[in-house]
Amino acid sequence: MTIVLTIISGGQTGADMGGLEAARTLGVETGGTAPQGWLTEDGPQELLLRGFGLVECSEPGYDARTRRNVVDSDATLLIGDYRRGGSALTYEIAMELRKPVFHVPYPTTSGETTLEVRIEEFRRWLLTHRIRVLNVAGNRESTAPGIREFTRSFLERALAFDLRSL
Repeated sequence: MTIVLTIISGGQTGADMGGLEAARTLGVETGGTAPQGWLTEDGPQELLLRGFGLVECSEPGYDARTRRNVVDSDATLLIGDYRRGGSALTYEIAMELRKPVFHVPYPTTSGETTLEVRIEEFRRWLLTHRIRVLNVAGNRESTAPGIREFTRSFLERALAFDLRSL
């Protein structure tokens, strides 16, 4: 059972797509705003992103899309290095709007036990903040190889839980 009703993202390769794929596997609604032109680092991906319920941003550029997804969510899960690129902007906008952010470093260097602790912390964070719409953001696959699969796995494990166990 999950309390998150919708997972949104901007549809970029990497963490964004990992979040959408996890939601689909778990039967969680997906959506979000993609950049104008449906741009990703792999080129325009309109059919793929529409398939996840994303809409095209009415303003050009990645920044407008990033802001829209933070505004449209209750909180953001940020995977990877949040100090650079679009991840840094996502973090800045969330802080500006006083929206909660849960950060998971990638690549992890601490081992499986620590990851299990992070999953448990994330579950409690979701409950504490009563997250219904979660924005999933993070690094692109080209700058953090494997982050798509890591994000997918993290969310599938974290959201496949019974609230009675907390």
